[in-house]
Amino acid sequence: MNKIALTFILLLNTFLFAQTSSLSNVDRANRAYIQGDYYTAFNIINQYFKELDSNTPEDKAIVIGEKIYFYYLRSLFLNDDFKDFDTLEKIINSNKILLSKRVLNALNILNNSEDLDGDGVVDNIEIPDILTEETQDSTTGYSSGELALMLKKSLLDSEKNAQNVSRVNSILIILLGVILLISLLIITVLYKSKKRKSYNHRDSLPAHIGLSDESRSKIEKLISTCKRIGLTIDQATGRKNTSVNSAELVYKISMDLGYKKEDSILYYTATLVYDIGLLGVDKNILQNSSISDEDFIEIKKHVEYAKDSLNFVPTEYIDLFIDASTKHHENMDGSGYPYGLVEGEIPYIARVIRVVESYLSLVSIREYKDIRDKKAAMESLVSEVDKYDKKIVESLFEVV
Repeated sequence: MNKIALTFILLLNTFLFAQTSSLSNVDRANRAYIQGDYYTAFNIINQYFKELDSNTPEDKAIVIGEKIYFYYLRSLFLNDDFKDFDTLEKIINSNKILLSKRVLNALNILNNSEDLDGDGVVDNIEIPDILTEETQDSTTGYSSGELALMLKKSLLDSEKNAQNVSRVNSILIILLGVILLISLLIITVLYKSKKRKSYNHRDSLPAHIGLSDESRSKIEKLISTCKRIGLTIDQATGRKNTSVNSAELVYKISMDLGYKKEDSILYYTATLVYDIGLLGVDKNILQNSSISDEDFIEIKKHVEYAKDSLNFVPTEYIDLFIDASTKHHENMDGSGYPYGLVEGEIPYIARVIRVVESYLSLVSIREYKDIRDKKAAMESLVSEVDKYDKKIVESLFEVV
């Protein structure tokens, strides 16, 4: 709908310009004629008739054109200017509608007055009556003075019309700008809406919290328990507030992607304890400033330890918590662990935690990390696009 409107406005503007461009040449030629610049007037009026092709010229153009032809020929005679006469004669004869009796006579006088020696100068030639200022116009019956007044009035009228056209064009430009702005806003809204809906068709959402007091009480109790366990995980790993920070980012991204608030709260809750398996790993290994290959192999086992630590989660939410705690190291390209899942095989909660955990790790203050600022962390995530869900990374850019 917006494309059609924009196309219509552009075509309308082009049409108006096309309708006024040929007339503007006549007005410009008329203006140059009144100012005594016959050479410019001659060239402009010829351009007008050249662009007409087979169309019928305006009556005003014929009157002005005949006048310009006559006075241009007269000026050439008065200035003894006979250069390129053959070309000039061909141009004039090509517009037969302007060949009044006085134009033909003036052309004949110039032709007979050419210097036979070729020096381009004619001396002591008396100006014929046909070339005097006040010779009556054989085409219109008006004297040159009367016609000049008529042409001046025509020019003023044309300038008024041009001003009106200019006002119309200004209004159209303003309307076009408004339509463009509205179109951009609509495109932006549609893009965000499409982005948010893109997940809803590929991810099965967990059961909603619902509005009952019982459900609300159950969730509040679960959140409280998860916060306490998350704090224990942070203390064991030496990562201050990582559980809460991760959960808050997961919540913001889920809301940005269009998930319902109840579901986003569930994702927030599961993220609080996604690393619960680390409680089964030696605390000394977790808090080492550097990690050996052997230590890393042991740390990777935390996804296996997680299942036995989720007995506090209500049955209706257990699958979500298992996905969060056991699959958050899976990569979109299948290079992750423990199952080597790819793309849609990885649940949403695991994909979003993977992105958030990597981001927070990159901006953490642990000594063995080189990246500190958000921009560098973002660039690092983008550089490994095969590992992460692209839409989640884009959403992360929006919320941090």
